[in-house]
Amino acid sequence: MKYSILEDPRYKHIAEPKSILFQIFSFIFDLYANTVLTFYSPVKVIGRENIPKNEPFIFVSNHNSHMDIAILAYSTRMGYEKFGFLAAKDYWFDNNYLIPISRKPNPESLDLDDTMTLSKAFMDLGNNIIIFPEGSRGEVGKIQRFRKGAVKFSMGLDVPILPAAIMGAEKAWPKGEKFIKDCWLWLYRGAWLEWDIHEIDMAVPMSPAQVLRKRKAIFFHQTQKDGVMFQGQDLREFWVRAEERNSETAEKYKKMGLADYAAIESFKRHYY
Repeated sequence: MKYSILEDPRYKHIAEPKSILFQIFSFIFDLYANTVLTFYSPVKVIGRENIPKNEPFIFVSNHNSHMDIAILAYSTRMGYEKFGFLAAKDYWFDNNYLIPISRKPNPESLDLDDTMTLSKAFMDLGNNIIIFPEGSRGEVGKIQRFRKGAVKFSMGLDVPILPAAIMGAEKAWPKGEKFIKDCWLWLYRGAWLEWDIHEIDMAVPMSPAQVLRKRKAIFFHQTQKDGVMFQGQDLREFWVRAEERNSETAEKYKKMGLADYAAIESFKRHYY
């Protein structure tokens, strides 16, 4: 009787649906990682429309930071439980996210067919795989020679490769650092005053429908609504002030020769 790697108790979890406990853990990690990558160390995704929606794929990118896996999964908005990655068996421990591949021959080594079998079983569940063809984290600003593994797995599993380039992660969480750095806050000025044009670091255009949506949100959450204790000479309600301020900012950008929008919300970046 031929032995199958899928029968090995150390790896059979890779080919099985995730447990309820693991799904709960994934949800919590999703919430944490998405918060970090949206607000604490914001990630800008370009080309999200090219990500396959209804077929498994192999994510291939450069590798300079421990953030890279989280960034790739975050870029898809699919959830982290939909991804696993090929990892060196002699370096990483076994868990649900890792598909082991042996770099050094020893009695515990897995051959390529074993890793291919585990990968196929994992992707048959509707999951995707991340492969870093450099083999390990490279030096900052440099890309190492790509190995052939990603192409072999793409051909062997008959799934497409989705190439990606990660820029800046090595600065946010450099090799050897214990946690993410390079952090900032987006400052919002409020109802009274707007940032001067030269102070604005991020200008967010708003359509008439989005202006109305913001107004409804103000009413719903009771923010910037009604009068205040020290109203001053301006008797407008806060939501009116905020809306007109956004409109005036859009007009300033229009006079500078930029696109014409109903309103623009502006922010200033504060480093700490």
